[in-house]
Amino acid sequence: METYSHLKVLLIEDDGVTNYLSKIELNSCGLTNISVTENGQEAIEYLKKEETPPDIILLDLNMPIMGGIEFLQKSYEMELCIPSRIFILTSSIRPEDKIKIHEFDNVKDYLEKPLTSLKVENILKNF
Repeated sequence: METYSHLKVLLIEDDGVTNYLSKIELNSCGLTNISVTENGQEAIEYLKKEETPPDIILLDLNMPIMGGIEFLQKSYEMELCIPSRIFILTSSIRPEDKIKIHEFDNVKDYLEKPLTSLKVENILKNF
């Protein structure tokens, strides 16, 4: 199996069980450099402190404090993760969410939870 340990992943998700399961899937595909924040505001603070942005961001849309769409808008305005490839990972089926994310060039795909090995493999095709 190819190693992807050099890739930096940020998981922005408020559900602990989802984070745990997502980390297992990411690890099984060779992604080991994983950071977790529980909402968009935490992610903004994390990104401001980091010298290099993550290669991959897995972003939930429905979170308390700051949701995914607001995170996308704010991080774009602040130019915090321009080179990152963002993958929406959500249970939202709202058509307006799917339309709104197309405003952001670095959003590469809209994935429904849960994260699976096949979905991770498809993400890794971008690298």
